[in-house]
Amino acid sequence: MSSRANTTPCRLVALFILLAGCSAPESASGPRNKGASGAPAPIKADQGQAGTSGAGAGFGNAATQPSTPPAPRKAPEDGQGCAAVTQMAEAQKAPTDIIWAIDTSSSMQGARDAIEVELNVFSQRIIDAGIDAHIVLLGATDSNFCFGPGLTLCIAPPLGSGQCGGGTLAVAKVGLGLAAFCASAAIAGPGADSTDTFLHLNAASGETMQLDTILTQYEAYKHMLRPEARKQLVITGDGDATQSMPQFQQALAALDPSFAPDNWSFNGVYCKQTCVGVCPAVATNYPGMVQASAGVEGGLCDGQAGFTAVIDKLATAVIKGAQLSCEWAIPAPPAGETFDPNKVNVTYTGTGGAPSPYAKIPTGAQCGDLDGWRYDAEAAPTRIQVCPSTCKKIQADASGRMDIEFGCETRIATVE
Repeated sequence: MSSRANTTPCRLVALFILLAGCSAPESASGPRNKGASGAPAPIKADQGQAGTSGAGAGFGNAATQPSTPPAPRKAPEDGQGCAAVTQMAEAQKAPTDIIWAIDTSSSMQGARDAIEVELNVFSQRIIDAGIDAHIVLLGATDSNFCFGPGLTLCIAPPLGSGQCGGGTLAVAKVGLGLAAFCASAAIAGPGADSTDTFLHLNAASGETMQLDTILTQYEAYKHMLRPEARKQLVITGDGDATQSMPQFQQALAALDPSFAPDNWSFNGVYCKQTCVGVCPAVATNYPGMVQASAGVEGGLCDGQAGFTAVIDKLATAVIKGAQLSCEWAIPAPPAGETFDPNKVNVTYTGTGGAPSPYAKIPTGAQCGDLDGWRYDAEAAPTRIQVCPSTCKKIQADASGRMDIEFGCETRIATVE
């Protein structure tokens, strides 16, 4: 065993993934992978394997979490010179970005009250569930005549301010010979509501323009989107899509890589049947888009009940779909230790399984299909991120834990 291993114990901070509340046991991780000399031996990037997933009680909510984490404690040495200090930390659900485009033509006037009320119901439900949500609303904030005497949306507290108006008016495209009545710009400006979590853009659209509005107004709302967030796209209108799902998917991905097909769902409140004064025709393209992306839908003809039903289903889908984040802030090292990015290791313990070490992907290499981890920034790291294949294993586990060690040379993956 090397003199380093004999004289300076490695120290460990365990970040427990608390999906089943705060009853996860505190324990030191098992022996580490070392070579004959006692130094950590290189291991292949796919060597670490998560334990078998087990059924759990669900993600611990605020009511079940301690107000302050328990103090670090020293665990017995593992027999190879490494002693453990463990502390509990709550893993976070991945955030959600919601983009809601609404038909604000004159034919939608009857749906305005339901939209304004249900948006608040929706936002409060997902916030109460502990999900970090950003909401972008694409709908006119001022009266306009772009598509007849248009609908004006005004969102009350707590989501909005309750104030109407403001912001440069924009439309995806002006049709129906109304250009003379629609003095608009290409990009909409924010109305009275522009916060870190809610943005309401003054974007008017006609009955078939919701998808166009999502695409053309991207520059105005892109600052609200986060690469790690799952996206929920929602449309409300009495028309239908004018482009196919593959066309829309391609256009979205070209705007932003986080719009990968498996990272967003399409949802809608639209004409599932005809009804007098609301739905002149049945939408034939929207249902397929909802089904293809595992979204939810509701009917305009059902009035308030239709909105309530889809909001309930959408909120439930967002809450269930909010998986664990696959990155962690690097915790402060234990007392007496200093942070050295070359002396950090990561071990994952699945439910009922043995500790599995994950090696660091070499600087400049890509994760690909490999298991492993890397820093968010090699020069000045603040977070540890696991590779996509490792992420899937962690997210499939009900109550595993991630241990982050300080003091031992980093295990580096052998990428073949």
